[in-house]
Amino acid sequence: MGGESGDRQVKSHIFFTKVCRILFILFFQTILFQGCSEPESFSELASGPSLSEFSKTISAVEGDNVDLSIPDDTMETLGFKEGDELAVKWIYIGDDEVETEIPHKDLTLTLPTVKLTDSGSYAVTVEAEDKTLIFLFSLFVQEKNVTPEPPQPNPSLETYEGFFIEDGKKRLFIRTENITKEEALANCKKNAQSNPTRSIVCEWNGDEIFERIVTPKPKTPRGVYRGYFLIGAKKHMFIQTKNITKNQALSNCKTNAKNNPTKSILCTWKSQLIFKRVVKTPKLGTYRGYFLNGSSKRVFIVTKNISRENALANCKINARNNPSKGIMCTFNGSYIYRRNP
Repeated sequence: MGGESGDRQVKSHIFFTKVCRILFILFFQTILFQGCSEPESFSELASGPSLSEFSKTISAVEGDNVDLSIPDDTMETLGFKEGDELAVKWIYIGDDEVETEIPHKDLTLTLPTVKLTDSGSYAVTVEAEDKTLIFLFSLFVQEKNVTPEPPQPNPSLETYEGFFIEDGKKRLFIRTENITKEEALANCKKNAQSNPTRSIVCEWNGDEIFERIVTPKPKTPRGVYRGYFLIGAKKHMFIQTKNITKNQALSNCKTNAKNNPTKSILCTWKSQLIFKRVVKTPKLGTYRGYFLNGSSKRVFIVTKNISRENALANCKINARNNPSKGIMCTFNGSYIYRRNP
């Protein structure tokens, strides 16, 4: 027991010796210490600056962040007031002594966050006009216990096979041995993306890991298209096209019918009737035109194999071109137009 008590006295003496050395540095050797034996209280540490009765002991785990702060009420109790010009320094008392100045003008003193790595002590000095105080922080760091993660089992390596489904049958497109399930699935999905219109199924170690069935769109039927002009009882083919859809054939047939309005037309696709138009053939006859002069008449035109409509149209044109003359026209011997002079 005596040995342990002696060790604590030695460590305490070393600690306060370092504090004395700090005070000596802070006051530029203007304050001398006759001896740095362990004081009975903080106030006996130095005659100039006083060691504040405020002290804090912090116990934390290595790697934690701690905030070395001095409460407002402590500052007020020690005679500091809001508005004082404060000069703050904090010193780590350890193997490597580090001094950092922190200018501060507010009453609240929040010191830098310290990341704990080693146990040690911190001395904080606060100066304002004729007051200088020292605050002590003792830090005790516990070793952080890290629970190691359990080792991950090695992934299984098996055989991967990919198939395209064609006419209800599987056709192998890839086979790879010694591959993980994840790698096999990734390759299968890549092949499925590259072949969007094909059904695909993939297996790993004999188990199905992916399937996509694509329902094919029904194919549009194609066949032979033929178009005919009808002349009397006979058909005269004007077009024949192979490997064409019904809609394409019908569209072409209607175009030909529009371009030949006086002709009868018939169209088939795969030998099926898809369009028919019969144009009635007008009755043809003989057209005669006469100019009238009193009781006499003079023929100015005779046309055979002409329809009544065309004969009438021609007669009216001649009447318009000869406004001072009487005119008469017949079709197959019957009057169709007359204008007296």
